[in-house]
Amino acid sequence: MNLLKPTFQHLAIVVLSGILLTNCGGSATKSNQLEEATTIKTDDIKQTRVFAAYHRNFYPEAVENDVVLAAGEKWQEGGSETSLTFYDAKSEQFANLRSLVKLNDKALPYGGSGSYYKSMPQAERVTYDVTDKKGKNFVLMLDPAPAVKILSVNGKPSYTKIHFDKDLTLKLANPRGTEDSYLRVSMLVTINEKSSFQTLGIFKSSDFITIPKDVLRHVGFNTTQDSPLFNIGDNWILVERLTSKDTIHQGISLRTLMHAMDARKIGIAKDTQNPILSTEVTGIVAKDMNYKFLANNALTTKPMHLGKRFVLAGFHVHGDVEKPSGAHQFPVFSDTQWQHYMAYMYGLTRKAMAKEYGIQFLPVTEVAAAKAYKQLVFSEDTNTPTKIRKNFSQGRELIAPYIPATVDFKKSWNDTPHEQLMAELNVDGLMFIDVELNAEKGGDFVLTPTVTVNIVGKGISAALPMVNYASGIIKTPSGREYNASILSKDSALSFITRSNHVISAIVKGMDHMAKQQEQQHYQDVWKLR
Repeated sequence: MNLLKPTFQHLAIVVLSGILLTNCGGSATKSNQLEEATTIKTDDIKQTRVFAAYHRNFYPEAVENDVVLAAGEKWQEGGSETSLTFYDAKSEQFANLRSLVKLNDKALPYGGSGSYYKSMPQAERVTYDVTDKKGKNFVLMLDPAPAVKILSVNGKPSYTKIHFDKDLTLKLANPRGTEDSYLRVSMLVTINEKSSFQTLGIFKSSDFITIPKDVLRHVGFNTTQDSPLFNIGDNWILVERLTSKDTIHQGISLRTLMHAMDARKIGIAKDTQNPILSTEVTGIVAKDMNYKFLANNALTTKPMHLGKRFVLAGFHVHGDVEKPSGAHQFPVFSDTQWQHYMAYMYGLTRKAMAKEYGIQFLPVTEVAAAKAYKQLVFSEDTNTPTKIRKNFSQGRELIAPYIPATVDFKKSWNDTPHEQLMAELNVDGLMFIDVELNAEKGGDFVLTPTVTVNIVGKGISAALPMVNYASGIIKTPSGREYNASILSKDSALSFITRSNHVISAIVKGMDHMAKQQEQQHYQDVWKLR
């Protein structure tokens, strides 16, 4: 089930929904329409899932980022906020639970989008007491996340200017028992004239964090944005602790998200280089088999050699095999020939990954038997004179997910099918191959392949639930001509579509990308995790 996963910045806005809605004059009608479209109504708490969040020590108003500006005078520096949000138990929608919700014995008003929230001047233990219209009761006690405090930046307890040609060192105060939690370190970046905190890195909790100079440029903002720039001059460092836990509480699915933060004003030198957004490599094998691989920066892209157990989660072949005029019809290949082609491609891929990276692939039968895989949508095969669509192994649909360049702090659960499948099979990642075939006329007819490869993997915490390994496209302007004698062979499609050249291009492209990533210190980012 693919549920909502807003970025941390969006999560902060949701948590402060009451503040923001107060400042959005004239938007009540639109808010009501959005509420109706995204929220179900229920009288039964057993028909819901519950998300409880607790945020402590909001950063100073002087930060003046997009969240502070949206909140306006409602922003409470050093304050805390807790919220309780109800979701429909069987869908992605919010749930407007018609009930009495109390926090520390005081009734809370409904804040929209399934949520109840309360701002407080300081963090303290709170107790929610919910009674629905059917008389069912739900009680939840929350303690705030352990605090984190910035003691110094580069050895300076007060304002200091940092240079990105030197390491960045933070001295922090962390309570005992927080060693297994993660800390996110961020700074202000301007994107489209708006400032927001963007990730410098995610680290195991420690009283001392050193971010090497070569790692600092792998900041986490979306590569689709225009001209992202570090805020030169005055800036802010933000350190956050986030812990997330999934349980069944009083018979109801519950996710808690505890969040603590601390910020320190700093300066950034004018000679600072702009961040590394992404890495791209291109090349050619076998004269005209072109490859292009693209990766986000190391914040969300993991070097390929760090993964060892993978599965082929999706292998799809599709295309139009007739010219638009209908004059040149490509021969219909048998189902056996299509399966032979995909099995051959998979075999070549598996051998290449084992040789180059020491990667082992689980048998496809284990993937097909997995509970998470069986929950996916069944896809019917098509094999006609004009259309082809084939899926390798059991014909289930699992398309490669989009992994954003920004870090997601999840606020909902059950996770994506990809995360469920990796957890169930205990693998490091999933590989997806998509082959688009088009019929062209040469001296005889040829099939020109366009092959897309995506490899994704498990993240390191709730702060980074999924990562990219590799994304690439292999394309050629020409297929391989054939004669009638080959059409009856099981290997016909592998020969015509130049399978060996395609796999060579994949291996060459990934090797090219690995060398480029090494030059840009991707491996150094991951050594810190």
